[in-house]
Amino acid sequence: MSALAQTKAEESIASNKLQTTPGKRGYAENLYKISGFPNMDPSEAAKKAVNSWYSSVKSYNYEAPKATGFSQVVWNATTQLGVGVASKDDITVVACTYSPRGNVVLQNGNPKDLYYYFSRNVFPPTNP
Repeated sequence: MSALAQTKAEESIASNKLQTTPGKRGYAENLYKISGFPNMDPSEAAKKAVNSWYSSVKSYNYEAPKATGFSQVVWNATTQLGVGVASKDDITVVACTYSPRGNVVLQNGNPKDLYYYFSRNVFPPTNP
């Protein structure tokens, strides 16, 4: 998974575009671009990306779920994660790959599947 993520980060830097891989595949991707920080530490870049994706938890509606970077980060059925970071000049791209893919919206074309899959994979925060 990390090799896929690294390749995606490098392709994104080379093309100067953030675009997820089209088509159906067994994994999902989150992409994040950071500008204005030359020589950014890869660990810091990854942390910034995950914090950004996760931050939408504040506005996430568990009763009317939708696919977001947050929902992919916390998708319960995902068991593998890959992280790739690539930089050029003052731009850094972080790519994360997830398998099995999350944000499953429909199975068998049934719109009711949306709530079914999200309710079993994206849980409201709990208080410790």
